[in-house]
Amino acid sequence: MRLFIGIILGALLTIIGVYIVDFGADGVKQRSMVNWDVVGERVNNLTGGAQTVWADFTHQMTGPQ
Repeated sequence: MRLFIGIILGALLTIIGVYIVDFGADGVKQRSMVNWDVVGERVNNLTGGAQTVWADFTHQMTGPQ
């Protein structure tokens, strides 16, 4: 269990670190490490898909109402 918590914590710290470096940089010359618009779109697609799957699953478990 500690391994999974460590993996999740490490991924979150990496994402937060990249976000801070990207938005803390001065000047236009330095390029962003991450295209945050694309990341946001993919996260929205992922959460929308997960919500759809969960709704289908719960509908199958509870049956028609």
